[in-house]
Amino acid sequence: MSELFIKTLMDNLIEATMIPKVQVERVVGPILTVFLEDVLTETLKSDTDLSGLIKMICPEFPLKKAENKQSTNIDWLMYNTQRKQLLFVELKTSDTSINSSQNEIYQSVTNDIQNKSGAFLISDLEKLRVGQAAAILQNEFWHWFCDKALEQAKKGEISALKIEQGLETFLKLLHPFMPFITEAIWQDVLNKKSLLIKESWPK
Repeated sequence: MSELFIKTLMDNLIEATMIPKVQVERVVGPILTVFLEDVLTETLKSDTDLSGLIKMICPEFPLKKAENKQSTNIDWLMYNTQRKQLLFVELKTSDTSINSSQNEIYQSVTNDIQNKSGAFLISDLEKLRVGQAAAILQNEFWHWFCDKALEQAKKGEISALKIEQGLETFLKLLHPFMPFITEAIWQDVLNKKSLLIKESWPK
């Protein structure tokens, strides 16, 4: 990971917090998701309580509120594979973005896991690598399809039909992670009459 990239990112983050009504967390969150596992594992390696190999389970993980049927989301649900611990990770750019009621919900869920034995939950979540799947897919689409395959197509080494078929496959794979934009590309760019959400999963 480039230190220059992180420094530039943080400098821009700090600058953006000075602009009124800019939701910095929503803009920066998807970028940080790509690096979060490595950053937390490295940052916490000397911590006596939190050190270990940390993996992402799911971004924007919903937790039900006790008083109604609404939910609040954790920015990232992480998992320490060595300590068998769930981690709730929140991105906060200022003191004013800290929500006490949200903290109470997190604490309540933590107590439930501890008191009711969350071993079954941890076992299931350890297999559910949503964040890792999204990161791998993003890497393949960006660095292989966009960087390599499209360049080969420009040289005539890959046909336009193969590129279109490849895009169709990636849109199907990306759809669970970004449904609205993939549906729009499916219909408006590829001129498909059917809905992407109804398409079969690639084999």
